[in-house]
Amino acid sequence: MKKIIIGLLLVLSVGIVLAAIVEDDTEDSYTCEGNFHVTHVCENSVDENFATQACALLPSNEVKVFENYTIPSGTVDANWTVTALYQGSGVFGNGSCWNYTSSLWIELYNGLNGGVDNFTVPSGCLDGGDDNTLRLLNRYNSGSSQSACYFEGKILWDVLFVSTQQTSFYSNRKLNFNGNGGLYFYV
Repeated sequence: MKKIIIGLLLVLSVGIVLAAIVEDDTEDSYTCEGNFHVTHVCENSVDENFATQACALLPSNEVKVFENYTIPSGTVDANWTVTALYQGSGVFGNGSCWNYTSSLWIELYNGLNGGVDNFTVPSGCLDGGDDNTLRLLNRYNSGSSQSACYFEGKILWDVLFVSTQQTSFYSNRKLNFNGNGGLYFYV
């Protein structure tokens, strides 16, 4: 589900301009490569449950999780939030995005110790190519006795909406206050 948090709302004579952060924790598609632990399977990394995890099989196995997100129209910036655990001798993890301009994977992080981390997605990865897709790669390796695990990821899109038809903009969306002074709606 996508949740939109409104940051700025301007009503102009030509319509409505809205700057918002869109929280997107549901990838449109994913693929997995490598040998995953039998109970901590790859699907756990994309099940939208931050309590489950996908782990590389012991000993010394590399696994990859590729996640694809459709880039919303009007996106000006994006941040990737990663929840992972990479600790121990011989354990590593890194994350990258596909840069459409250079046709290369661009590394966003390398060697997290675990927990929640946020990374700015470079503009070259937001070009989206012909199918308007942000492609992310989370690659990790187990050591000889400790496994590397990826729990979940999500994207925070910075989006600029412009509507010239003020009535249609709100017609199918329920606006809510979040109690912290913010206004949000679900799409």
